[in-house]
Amino acid sequence: GSGALMILVALLMMAGGVGGAYFGAKAAVSFAADLRKDAFDKVQTFSFANLDQFSTGSLITRLTNDITQVQNLINMALRMMLRAPGMLIMAFVMNAELAVIVLIVIPILVGAIAVLIKIAFPKFKIMQKKLDALNSNIQEMLTNVRVIKSFVRGDYEEKKFVGKAENITVGEMLDMWVEEELKPGS
Repeated sequence: GSGALMILVALLMMAGGVGGAYFGAKAAVSFAADLRKDAFDKVQTFSFANLDQFSTGSLITRLTNDITQVQNLINMALRMMLRAPGMLIMAFVMNAELAVIVLIVIPILVGAIAVLIKIAFPKFKIMQKKLDALNSNIQEMLTNVRVIKSFVRGDYEEKKFVGKAENITVGEMLDMWVEEELKPGS
């Protein structure tokens, strides 16, 4: 009866979850690869005036980290969209009254997530600038490695790099979030 239906649906959901994860990841990776290629091709058409507006570190960040973030978002969204209908249908089959509560809570959760994104976005812009600076520093060190060695500036450059790298750790980002947004009274 009902138990057999639940097992059947669970097996179908498991197969759908595996398939959804595979195809979601494949679609996200393909999209990111195409986006990287298109962004790189676009950068190649920039005039010198356009290139002066962006630092090398900023362009590297856009072509790597930003596109990876978009890839992760697409992967997560595809997986959720593939699972959500099955979960909602099963919730109605098991208990219609509780499923209605789920339908009421979903818009509230979407609103809460929108508020959190609005609060967090400026902080991620700060982190983006720090990542741009780190990428610029790496690019400078790679370009000038012989000069750094000839003037025995390796220790200085390493300390400079470590300072910038520590500046963008996940721990610092979480600390900043907790201090600014999650403390009582903020």
